[in-house]
Amino acid sequence: MSDQLKLLMDYTKFHIGLYATLCTLLIAILGLDPWKQNSAHMSHFLLTTLVCFVIAGAFGGLIGSSLPDYTTWTDFQSARLGPWFLPEKLRMPAPWVASAEHTAFWVGIVIALYGVIKTMKT
Repeated sequence: MSDQLKLLMDYTKFHIGLYATLCTLLIAILGLDPWKQNSAHMSHFLLTTLVCFVIAGAFGGLIGSSLPDYTTWTDFQSARLGPWFLPEKLRMPAPWVASAEHTAFWVGIVIALYGVIKTMKT
């Protein structure tokens, strides 16, 4: 495995850990009794954020689980990733998977921040 792929694996493991931590935090917050009583109107923002983080984690997992199959950065960048049972044409290009992972994460962050700002104004 090339150095670039090793760095990508470390980066991906960090992201997956971050998503798991944030999902755990969101679930804990949503389960708190004071939250349920006082801030229920923000729950749908946090639930949507949770879904975005789970999607980001799934894409990160797809990248991380696929990396050992490749020995060079070029091979990985030209790979199509997806479940083994899908035909090659239905799998997603690796750069697209990485972009989808980051997009899902940042969409979740924006939704959470929007919910906080909207809640603070009311």
